[in-house]
Amino acid sequence: MAIHEVTDTEVLQSCAKCNAENRIALSGVDVGVARDDQSDARIVLLPACPTCRATECLIRSPDDEPAYPAPGTFGHLHRMLVDHLHAELVKKNKVIPALRDNRGRADQALARPVAQVTKDKWFPRGMKIDTPAREPPPAPNGGTP
Repeated sequence: MAIHEVTDTEVLQSCAKCNAENRIALSGVDVGVARDDQSDARIVLLPACPTCRATECLIRSPDDEPAYPAPGTFGHLHRMLVDHLHAELVKKNKVIPALRDNRGRADQALARPVAQVTKDKWFPRGMKIDTPAREPPPAPNGGTP
């Protein structure tokens, strides 16, 4: 699964299992997962695909991640969309209770926002990317299709 667009109110997700496109309201998505006494503030758990019930976790990039090796590729743009979504949710205080301070607020240091100059360069039409072209399947026995 991948996300292809992030707006102020929703995220557009494409299901890898069934190819359904799902518009998910940001009001129903939070940053973080918790189990027992552990939590991870880098993860955004998206709701299950309404068509096939597959689920997806998006993970924001690490703080010490080096520059992406292939700028402008789908992977690079997708990474920035995930980081943007994560940062927007944190900014809107959309984090699980285990990640809130004693006043019930999200620590803004949890996010890794995408700089406006970077958004302007790579997302001139807004925070969206086109679906990558699917490669044709390999020809049987190594021949050309």
